[in-house]
Order: sequence, then C-alpha cells, then structure tokens
Amino acid sequence: MLINLPFTVYRFRYQIQQNFNIPRYSGTLWHAVLGRALKQQHCFVPSASCQGCLFAQQCDYLYLFKNINQQDNCLIALNQAIPSPHIIRVETTHGYSLSQDEFFDVQIILIGEANLRLDKIINSMQQAGLDGLGKARIKAALIQVEQVLNEQPNRLIWQKKSIQPPVSLPLVKMKPAQQLELTFITPFRPSGKMAKGKVFLIEDYLMGLIRRISLLQYFYTPQPLAADYIALKKLTQSLPILTQNMHWSVDKSLKYRQNQHQQSGGWLGTFSLNLENHQTLLPFLYLGQWLNSGKNANMGFGQYQLHYF
Repeated sequence: MLINLPFTVYRFRYQIQQNFNIPRYSGTLWHAVLGRALKQQHCFVPSASCQGCLFAQQCDYLYLFKNINQQDNCLIALNQAIPSPHIIRVETTHGYSLSQDEFFDVQIILIGEANLRLDKIINSMQQAGLDGLGKARIKAALIQVEQVLNEQPNRLIWQKKSIQPPVSLPLVKMKPAQQLELTFITPFRPSGKMAKGKVFLIEDYLMGLIRRISLLQYFYTPQPLAADYIALKKLTQSLPILTQNMHWSVDKSLKYRQNQHQQSGGWLGTFSLNLENHQTLLPFLYLGQWLNSGKNANMGFGQYQLHYF
C-alpha cells in the first residue's frame, strides 16, 4: 500500500475595506463566497442545471465544488460522495473583529491535480473579496497569494496581476510515532451511520478518514491507492485506545437564506492511541491533519492536530 497524495497549502492575504466581524468557523463563509464567485466566472450556462450539463467535463466550478463531472459510477456507489479537492482554513476558529484597512489571511489546500486550476481559484478569491463578505457585503482586497512551504520561506505566487507557478508538490514527510494524541481544533461532523449514533466510535472515525484519503488519491492523482480495506478495518477494531475524552459541542449558526437560527455542532475533544503494532494506520492519521475529516471537511470542519509522546 502506498499513499501518494501530494497537496499544496496557499495563503491568501486580504485587506478589509470596512470594519467587519468575522464569524466563528468562517470557513463556511469563505466556501460560500468562493463557490459563488467561481460559478459566476466559469459557468458556461448559468441558467441551466448543473446536473446533466453538457459542459460538465470542462467546468472548473463542478470540478472543485460539486464533483458531478467524475464518471466512475462503480466507486461512487461503493463509497458515497466524492470529496472536494479543496480545504479552506481560517486564522482562528473563534469570531473576531477587524478594523478598516487591517490584514487577514485565509488558507486553501488544493489536492493533487486540482493545483492545475490554481489560477481559477485566485481569480475567484479576488472576485469574492470585491463582491463583499457577509450580509453587509464588506469588501476585502486580495493583496497577495503565497505557497506555504514546510521548513522553507513561503513562495510568493501572486501579487496584483503577476502569477508564478507553485513549486513541485512534495509529499509530506511523516514523523514516526509509537503513541500519539489526536486533538480536534474544529468540530468533527459525522456522516452516514456514525451521524445517527450518540457515542464517538474511534474505529468508525478512522475508517471514515481512510475512505476520505483513498477517494482523494483515486480521483485527483494518477495513482489510485491500493489498500486492503478489510485488513485496515481489523486494525482499527484492534487498536489500543489509551485515553478518550470526547464531547458533542452544539453551535448556533445563522441560516441566512431563511433568516433563522439553526442548531449545528460536532465532536470536540481528544483521544490517544498506541500504534506500536498498528503502524499501517499512521500515514492516514498524519495526512489527516491537513485533509480534515467528516462532513463539511472542505469548509474547515474536522481539523485536528497530532501530539507525540
């Protein structure tokens, strides 16, 4: 089994034009404005339905957001929905206030071949800022875009109208570990059968993470992941759990279209594992720190950090 899933982290720096209150978990805000700008700029037939569109194979919006231009129906049937090849990360998960002319950053992670559409993402992120954020449509000017590089200075990709290609996409160097602790930074929102339960099951969580990484590699790289999923499931079921402290966090968010509040939330907390005899699971856990997990993972939910001990 070989995980070969390159990705790149891009940092978009903005300057806000008016005072603005950034909402909590603002990845959902950026997902909405980016999707709107991307569709406005690149949709071939705005009046038509995306489903069954004759231009689906050429549409950047469908590729990056809707995934309905993927044609492997067999894998779709076996593995539910195809994950989007982008993940949005924000500076902080808490709400905060910006004063006029202040700077702030938003990160977007692009998976594999989605990096070939970086210019479309930059154009749409610039347009999203010009169109305005939130109900008040507060405008923000895109100042620059950097490629975030591990152990090296960030590389300037875009400033004003000049765009430079990113450097080659290196695979993340995994740190070995015998025992580790996983701490959620943003709520993990379960999907499927796990969403119906009231108990956080680590083995189900890990299999969901494995499926997500497998699908991302299958659809957005030339080399599908050849994994023994039956063996991996047995490993998750026999994995020694050292500690577990998880709780369900309820968050009240505004449902803008209906102008009413709705309850939402997810799992937060920590758990620690002994991987001494389960090293096959480590690459999935390590990569998951950038790729997130669960429902709305591309909006920033399900982000976690590993601690080694």
